Amino acid sequence: VNYSFIGSLQTAQNNLALVSDYATHMKLINEGCQNVDSQEVFAPTTIAAWEAARQNPMAVNSYGVPNYIAYPNTDWFDEIIGNGFQQKHNLSVQGGNEKSNWFVSLGYQDTDGIMNEKGLDSGMEQVQFRTNVEYKVAKWLDMGTRINGVYRSLGMADIANGFEYLH
Repeated sequence: VNYSFIGSLQTAQNNLALVSDYATHMKLINEGCQNVDSQEVFAPTTIAAWEAARQNPMAVNSYGVPNYIAYPNTDWFDEIIGNGFQQKHNLSVQGGNEKSNWFVSLGYQDTDGIMNEKGLDSGMEQVQFRTNVEYKVAKWLDMGTRINGVYRSLGMADIANGFEYLH
């Protein structure tokens, strides 16, 4: 009888440098519009209001709402991507005699995933089963069977290779 356990902490290997400042975002959108000879989407006064709010986040706007609430700047990568825990368990039993040999293995893996906001589950759960049975029918003939099975459930936001090609 053998049992093994592996536990590990998962983190993103490459962090995306996203634009988290909305004033900069609006300027980039307008620049893109200029590049294709299209009308700008955001008015300069709107961009200026967001820049002023960023400079003084504790000030209160004309509706009595603090700037950090009325003019939020969010780093979505930090909000959505976190750490995940992965655990793997494996139990196997084997035996036999002169005429037969057998092996049975059961494995379970549970991965939280690093994208763990509500509705963005990037985890995975898997159960696997394996059995090998051999029987010596005659000196010159062995018969046997091997059966394998896997059940896997992936979260809705499977991002297993999402950061693989970033530098």
